[in-house]
Amino acid sequence: MARTHMVKKNELYGLIDDKGNQLLEPAFLNVGDKIACGLIPAQSNQNNLWGYIDLQGRWIIQPQYSYAEDFVEELGWAAVCNDKDEKWGIIDTNGRWIMEPKHYEICNFAANGTVQVFKQNDIYRIYDVNRQEWSFPSDVYFVNPHTSAALVVLSSLKSGSGIDGDIWPIKSVNGLWGYWNRKKDANPVIIPPKYKAAYHFVDGIAIVQSKDNGLFGMIDKSGEWVAEPVFMDLEFDSKEECMFGRAQGENSLWGVINRKGEWVVKPKYSDKEDVIRFLHLEFLDEV
Repeated sequence: MARTHMVKKNELYGLIDDKGNQLLEPAFLNVGDKIACGLIPAQSNQNNLWGYIDLQGRWIIQPQYSYAEDFVEELGWAAVCNDKDEKWGIIDTNGRWIMEPKHYEICNFAANGTVQVFKQNDIYRIYDVNRQEWSFPSDVYFVNPHTSAALVVLSSLKSGSGIDGDIWPIKSVNGLWGYWNRKKDANPVIIPPKYKAAYHFVDGIAIVQSKDNGLFGMIDKSGEWVAEPVFMDLEFDSKEECMFGRAQGENSLWGVINRKGEWVVKPKYSDKEDVIRFLHLEFLDEV
């Protein structure tokens, strides 16, 4: 269908095409300029609320929202703001809730329309094509909703570091963590949520906390264990150039491990800083 444009007459809006042909009689306080799934968001001049109309101007979904976004053709859903409490949710083309309204701010669609981004209490929440909901840590921020790079991890990225900026941890509504590839529009969840905690990949390795025993280990990008979860704690140094481990046991001592989970410096230090001082690692920042 040709592009549409809003047209105003007697303080009411309708639509015309590129050639000026009238598509929709001006009869609404406001109207969207995109037709998707045969529906157009429109604001009623009777109750000031938004709903969805067809090109004949008939209400298909009655005006009942304080605001309504365009439908996404590929997914058959739209984000709407509940009139009662100003929370955002998602509906289908019949007006049924796919996701009940519970978010206070919308950030529009992202990743070529395959996810919907919301924001609540400074936490970004994503509703994906598989109708799963995710929340993101504070180092994820929203950029441009109209590009495939809509979500970018920035605050934890360092120039020259080995951190993978395309694969990053996400938290499901069940409280467990998995991994999302932000460049994949189809099935972007590459490791299902199954960890109690998860951290960024560094040169192909990520530290995760097992939900079964609460201990830390390392995985590769397929989710396979590189080092079994047998550590009380695991941390990369500030430049991701070595890894500190804290062993199980009564004293839970610190040492240095390699990327296979093998001890390079045996755990005999009560404090991580003692390991750093002992090794005299000049490339380490103070931690």
